[in-house]
Amino acid sequence: MISLGCFGSSVSLRILDPLVPAIARDLGQPIAAVTLLTSAYALPYALGQPFFGALGDALGKARIMKVCSAALALLLALQVLAPGLDWLMGLRIVAGLVAGGIVPVGYAIVADRVPMTERPLALSRLMLTGFIAQLVGLAGSGIIGDAFGWRAVIGATALLVTVTSLLLLIKLKPRAGVVRPPLTLSGAVKLYPRLLSRRYAAICYGGAALEGMCLFGVSPFIAVLFEERHMGGVREAGYALAGLGIGGIVFTMVLTWLLKLCRGARNMTRLGGVLSVAGFAAAGLAASWPQFAAAFFVAGCGFYMTHNALVTQVTELDPQNRGAAMSLFAFSFFTGQALGPPLFALGLQSVGVAVTFAAVGVLLLGMSWTAARVLPFGRV
Repeated sequence: MISLGCFGSSVSLRILDPLVPAIARDLGQPIAAVTLLTSAYALPYALGQPFFGALGDALGKARIMKVCSAALALLLALQVLAPGLDWLMGLRIVAGLVAGGIVPVGYAIVADRVPMTERPLALSRLMLTGFIAQLVGLAGSGIIGDAFGWRAVIGATALLVTVTSLLLLIKLKPRAGVVRPPLTLSGAVKLYPRLLSRRYAAICYGGAALEGMCLFGVSPFIAVLFEERHMGGVREAGYALAGLGIGGIVFTMVLTWLLKLCRGARNMTRLGGVLSVAGFAAAGLAASWPQFAAAFFVAGCGFYMTHNALVTQVTELDPQNRGAAMSLFAFSFFTGQALGPPLFALGLQSVGVAVTFAAVGVLLLGMSWTAARVLPFGRV
């Protein structure tokens, strides 16, 4: 049930990325304005994390996940009827806010119920849901959008989230006999500075922000780049972006074997950085959408090798407040995503496509190797 809830939320996150040119044409708006729809969802998603994390610890994570999923379904349905960009932007902002109470809370639920020795594999399986959702959302939005328009994409997503919300309501049960910390304003104010002062917090939360900025800052520009280079349109952009999700799926399927091959998570994290820089550098030089998709597949494999290490460590920063710890991680990750598009646009205008993509890869390489050197990898 947790996977299904996270699936619906994750699909809704990036469905508009391949549709930027189509939305701009339909609503008569400049592409630069429409690309801000990504930040309009990601920034409130990030800002809502600290609130929903603390609320989940105090009132019950399962309850918060159910309420937020139902609210997201309603807001997606309203987006289908948006008469213009202003309405669509406003609804995406509110939808991003309530969606913040689903995925990170789901991760915290898993961490509450799985011991540390088994947690990396359990979390990677939950990540698999996100990867498949990303694949379905990006590729599906390109296919449906090309055939029926961008409103049909949002409508299909609204139906999906409605179904997952009903299943969560019926099936997801809270743990019995759990003593939850009371929610007070003074306690919430003190909680997050305490989390940030924990050992390894800087690399976990800083790394999450850098990951979000680098990996997803490029997404809204892919369809535009493809059209400018005559490499395809909305459909091909969806396929190419889906390479990231496929890379994550493959990583999850071979995680156990990969840990043995690399002789531990530390070396696997280093390998993740190498694959990230190789993938992004190749994407910047790609001359066709299949080449771009293959490069993003490599980058996706590398990215999630490092991401798994960061997520696992965050679940042990403060076991009594896992909801808050995971939500702060998501806050950092999606703040990076919100900042990514304008920074990526600046890079494209200043130094061009190839250099910008290569720079993104170098940043991810540096972060991965720093995490490999600093994090304890099982020693808590």
